[in-house]
Amino acid sequence: MTTNEPFDRTGLDRVVALVNGKGGVLKTTLTANLGGLLAVSGWRVLLVDFDPQGNLGLDLGYRHTAKVDDDGMGMAQSLMFGAPLMPVKDIRPNLDVVPGGLHLDQAAAGLVSLAGKDARRAKLALAAALSPVADQYDIIFIDCPPGNEPLQLAALGAAAQIIVPTKTGPWRTRGPTGSRQAP
Repeated sequence: MTTNEPFDRTGLDRVVALVNGKGGVLKTTLTANLGGLLAVSGWRVLLVDFDPQGNLGLDLGYRHTAKVDDDGMGMAQSLMFGAPLMPVKDIRPNLDVVPGGLHLDQAAAGLVSLAGKDARRAKLALAAALSPVADQYDIIFIDCPPGNEPLQLAALGAAAQIIVPTKTGPWRTRGPTGSRQAP
């Protein structure tokens, strides 16, 4: 993909990113539960754990299992080197996943470096990774990390829709503000 080359978004019209700069607003819980409910209803669902914490794997029970959990290595290689994305099949019936984990921190650093040379390519890195497999699914949910701008931008570059979960309350919509304390 060059800077001026059009990007084919075929199949990416069913990609939904759950994103918020704050943690603890139920992004992972919503991803797991929306995906699970649609899968049990017969939809073919892909969940992308795009968070270096890899907590989606805890919710779905595959975290730290040798056969399934690569700690985000496959996703990182796909983002940085164009390796084919290989979702883990049938975590549940009709529910596939791309595991997240610590290797996504390295991918985020790589995306920052890439953005310095080609911002468009960095923003579309996840879209390029998902595009070859997108037609296999009725919907794809991306569980985004809080406060990791390179990964969040790549998720937004892949998504056709976004969900921004929030919790109500006077201090719930503000991000980190240093040493300020609630009144």
